[in-house]
Amino acid sequence: MTRRLILLFAGAMLLACAALAATGTAGADPGNGNGAFITNGFGCGLFNGNGGFAFTDSTHSVRNVSNSVTKCSAAVTPSSTGKAVTFSGFPCGVELYNGVFVATTDSRETVSASGQATLTCKASDS
Repeated sequence: MTRRLILLFAGAMLLACAALAATGTAGADPGNGNGAFITNGFGCGLFNGNGGFAFTDSTHSVRNVSNSVTKCSAAVTPSSTGKAVTFSGFPCGVELYNGVFVATTDSRETVSASGQATLTCKASDS
């Protein structure tokens, strides 16, 4: 079951990366005074409280010459346990400063007991 869930999520993340590639670079502004590209409103796949797939466009990405951080949030199905759950170390797609997309496992998602999910993925250009 765990292997099937991982494979299902890996496939979903590939789709999410494709959505990010198609829409995530629009509106990037390196001239905002801090040398960073900031992107909002692109597609992002994340877990619900039971490990299933959810999708959101409530997203924010900041990329500079040394690292990239992408955050996604959504109201999702809460865990059937009634408790908060955390997922970490799973493959996550991130766009680097130079426009290259990479998969990273520097990832963490928390789903609250009420179903508020927050996903953070980080990657370094080095």
